[in-house]
Amino acid sequence: MQITALQTARAGSKSIPKKNLLEINGYPLFAHSIKAATNCSLINSVWCSTDDEVIKSLSKTYNFNVIDRPKNLCGDNDSHLDAMRHGVNIIEDNLGKQDVIVLLLGNVSGIDSKCLTEAITMLEDYDSIVSVSKQNMYNPFRAMKIINDELDTYIPQQQIKNSNIPINEKNSAGDIYYCNGNFWITKRDILFQDDNKLPYQWLGKHIRPYIQDVFLELDAPWQRDYVEKSSKHFKGRI
Repeated sequence: MQITALQTARAGSKSIPKKNLLEINGYPLFAHSIKAATNCSLINSVWCSTDDEVIKSLSKTYNFNVIDRPKNLCGDNDSHLDAMRHGVNIIEDNLGKQDVIVLLLGNVSGIDSKCLTEAITMLEDYDSIVSVSKQNMYNPFRAMKIINDELDTYIPQQQIKNSNIPINEKNSAGDIYYCNGNFWITKRDILFQDDNKLPYQWLGKHIRPYIQDVFLELDAPWQRDYVEKSSKHFKGRI
C-alpha cells in the first residue's frame, strides 16, 4: 500500500491572520498534524501544499515536502477539492500512483500518530475514514436562520412536524456527529470521482467514522484556548 499524507495550509486566513503558525503547546499549529503523519509508520511520505513562505522554510525542521500551491487555489472561495487534487497530482509526478491519501489541515491539533495508525487500519473496504466528534448540542432540528429579520427554522416546519420527535430535547435527533477536521483518510481514486456525497466530496459514499473527543478547527479567536487545551487530551477513539 502506497500511503501519503497531504496537508493543505494556505497563508491567507482572514479570521485569525497566520493562524497556521500560531504556537500551540510548543509547536506552530500546522506542525501538529505534520508531526503526527511523520511519526506514523504506515505513511510513506508527508507533503504540504502551501503558499506560506514561513511554512515552506520549516520543511526541513519538520521533515515534509513542499508543494507550491498556485495562486488560483489560495483564495477564500477557491476549491479545496481542487487544491487537494492538485497536490496529489504533484505527489504522483514524484512518487507514482498512490493508494491512500491522508488529508490534513493546518489549523488542528487533535491528532497524533496513534490515531492515524488506528484509522488507517480501519479503512478496509470503505471509501474513507473521517475523524468526528459527537456534538448533540447542535441538534439540526433546533438550527435557525434569519429571513427578513425574523428567525425561522433551518429545517422546514412541515418536516419537523412530520418527524414526531420531542424537538425541545437536545438529544431528540439521536447522536449528532460533526467532522472535526483532524484528518480525512481516503482512497486515492475516490478523491478524483465526481459523484461522491456532499459536502465533503473527497470522501466517497461509504464513509467510516473515527470517533474522538470534541476537537475544533481553529477558525475564530475564541477557539484558541480550547484548541490548545484539547490538544493535550486523549486523541484516540472513545
